[in-house]
Amino acid sequence: TTTVRLMSVNEGEPYVLVPEFPAELDYYFRPSSDLETQLLGVGEEEEEEKKSKGKSKGKRSKKKKRVDVAELRRYVDGEHWRDKDVLREFLATDPLFRLGNESTLPLGEQRLLTKKRAIAIVRHPMIVEQIRQPDMVNKLEMGFAYSEVLGFTDLSCLIKCGVHSYLFMGSLMGLGTDEQMERWLDDLAELRMFGMFMMTELGHGSNVRAIETTATYDAQTEEFIVHSPTKNSMKVYIGNALHGNHGVVFARLIVDGSDYGPQAFLVRMRDANDKLLPGITVRDLGPKMGLNGIDNGCISFDSVRIPRGNMLQRLATVSKDGKFSSILDTPTKRFNATLLALLPTRVSVICSAIAVMKVALTVATRYSMNRVQFGPSTNDADTAAREMPIMNFQTHQKRLLPALAMVYALDFTRKQVGRMWGEHVRLVQADPVKAFQDRESEALISGLKALATWEMIRTVQNCRECCGGAGFMMENRLASLRMDCDIFVTFEGDNTVLYQQVAKDLLAQYAEQFASSKFTGALSFLTGGVLQRARNLFLTGNVYSFDFLRYALAFKETRLLHTLAARLLWRVKKNEQDSFLAWNECLDHLITLAKTHVERIVLDSFLRGVREAPKGASQIILRKLCRLYALSRIDEDRVWYLEQGVINANGSTTVRNLMIKLSSEIAPHCLDLVDVWGVPQSCVKAPIAAKL
Repeated sequence: TTTVRLMSVNEGEPYVLVPEFPAELDYYFRPSSDLETQLLGVGEEEEEEKKSKGKSKGKRSKKKKRVDVAELRRYVDGEHWRDKDVLREFLATDPLFRLGNESTLPLGEQRLLTKKRAIAIVRHPMIVEQIRQPDMVNKLEMGFAYSEVLGFTDLSCLIKCGVHSYLFMGSLMGLGTDEQMERWLDDLAELRMFGMFMMTELGHGSNVRAIETTATYDAQTEEFIVHSPTKNSMKVYIGNALHGNHGVVFARLIVDGSDYGPQAFLVRMRDANDKLLPGITVRDLGPKMGLNGIDNGCISFDSVRIPRGNMLQRLATVSKDGKFSSILDTPTKRFNATLLALLPTRVSVICSAIAVMKVALTVATRYSMNRVQFGPSTNDADTAAREMPIMNFQTHQKRLLPALAMVYALDFTRKQVGRMWGEHVRLVQADPVKAFQDRESEALISGLKALATWEMIRTVQNCRECCGGAGFMMENRLASLRMDCDIFVTFEGDNTVLYQQVAKDLLAQYAEQFASSKFTGALSFLTGGVLQRARNLFLTGNVYSFDFLRYALAFKETRLLHTLAARLLWRVKKNEQDSFLAWNECLDHLITLAKTHVERIVLDSFLRGVREAPKGASQIILRKLCRLYALSRIDEDRVWYLEQGVINANGSTTVRNLMIKLSSEIAPHCLDLVDVWGVPQSCVKAPIAAKL
């Protein structure tokens, strides 16, 4: 049975039966004449304007408040703002991190420089303290916060640190027991263990379940024999392959001829003199499109023996006499739990993508305020006297400022994800069986990774183009960023596959909520009611309101979910089509739904961030950025909203014009808004981005 209750979409309208939705969906159904006030408090711009009319008749209006950079930075940085400032100072003052033209160095020198930088970071006292932090929630949140700053520097260095800290150590922490971590902690903190992560194989990338590397248990010696039985089982694209001395290897666990599926094992790769151990072969992959400071390689194993205690045992164990046991009762649950434990790495990729966008936008924004071209006609014969900064041009604002708003939106969402993951970790400690079935966390983090990294690619490219020929020069950082960040959309999960995970989770929730036929009418109300509310808001001229913006995104999400479920049901039930083929025929629909869902969650997080912001100039500018983010999402899909009748042709024009208006209001604050991020000048590096 499902709970229902009486609610009205608009005050004065008849009440209808509505299912008891989660709190986040409940928003769409409560009377909302003053919803914007509920969310954000009374609009300060409007209130100040009203007060000034009565007090200052005949007087000049005061200048608009400037953004308090220090105040807003502390707020956006969050509780670890002091630690972030320490890391900013470290990157700004340590000569090792003074960026140059690393990409022009010979391959060997690039790799050596990257290794030195990575070791310097991992040995920083704050990082060592984070590794030894006993509280897992604090340990992870500190790591995420640090990634947001370390992402400003050389990306090869960042990824090399990530391979060791998140993939290697993260696997040990997430899949190993507390006793195992205690045994390895000193070696990790003192860098006697420098790690790599081996999951992807030549024959299988996204389909991890089908990997071929085996780990066969030998009860006589109490050892696992790690082996690569085929060419396709060779581990590929492995970071730190030439420098790492230990690795976490994913292999099929074989006990007494039974295959228990992929499990994780700690394998020693090199001896104390950094020589490969017998049975291990490493091949250098050579130069790449970007990130050439990372030593990627292919690795295979020829009957390499490891102790029984090197199997990571949080989820499953093998006894001395060869008996397999697990806290989870099916291979599917064990596999899903294994991937779930690795999600902090995906969060770190989100942090890094946000950091890359901050660097690119800092360069492009400063350049756009330094560079002057053309200007209004004057009687002055001196052409230069009437030229204006290119940021004053509407086209420039429209390309850069929605991206700036997106970065602020993602920043707040990342922090929400960090809090959510902290709750998950606490649940692991209290009830691991329940925690490892938390598919919702995996779906949200996967979707946010896809959105953030695709937006990063678009933002870096836009910034490069907005800087003209100067943006194409290696010395101005944007060209190297463009090459180095391209891989973000396919490593740690191919973005297209990740969006499918999001859609799959939404469909599962949908099936649970609407299993009863009683909800046929409720489904129509879900889409129809939200649509009518959005139309009403548009017709009353409230397109600028947060109420309309949120209803618009909510309607698109619910409509796409409803129609997707109907399409799949029709193919599988009515046409008796294979479910895999039905899924494949709806992939474009699935991806659109997933992206819309994540964009709506990002808006919710941004709204929460605005509501909790310091009152005054900081909250006012964040409110403008929040509106710009939401309008940019609608603007990209104006055709869809027109097709669905949410807006008409005039409404479509209104959305575009409001974006232009907001961008022009934000533009005077653009330098302050990028300074809030505090990217050290040594990381900006670009001569065209000299600070004004």
